[in-house]
Amino acid sequence: PDAQEQGLYEFAYRMIPHEGDWRAASAYAHAFQTDLRGEVTTLHEGSLPSETAMVTVNDPRFIVSALKAAEDGSGTVLRGYNQSAEPLDLRVKIGIPFSSAYQARLDEQVGEECPVAEGRQISLALKAHAVSSLLLKKPAK
Repeated sequence: PDAQEQGLYEFAYRMIPHEGDWRAASAYAHAFQTDLRGEVTTLHEGSLPSETAMVTVNDPRFIVSALKAAEDGSGTVLRGYNQSAEPLDLRVKIGIPFSSAYQARLDEQVGEECPVAEGRQISLALKAHAVSSLLLKKPAK
């Protein structure tokens, strides 16, 4: 019935040259999933650094799958997964302000607090193929 989703569909495919099997190409494939949008502006003063990133990870085998507002409004949720068959010692550098970080379930229930190192860096040990969610609490006003 309705769950079959019958109808016409259009798909777009991209070919990505790479060495090795499909796992080796996965990080490259994720880089092409979002259309880039450019904005033209004049040179002006501002409060942001000339170069920055909202999230930086030390290992390309960890795929950031979401950076979104928490459902309860308490902060920002960073979600991702280890696409490899090996455990990862992950370091995540957060480029947005936050007061504290917690591991969270997929339903965003707060778990264990994560220590935050200088430079807003969080270290995580992830099992093979593990999904990880962090709740970054809003800073106090």
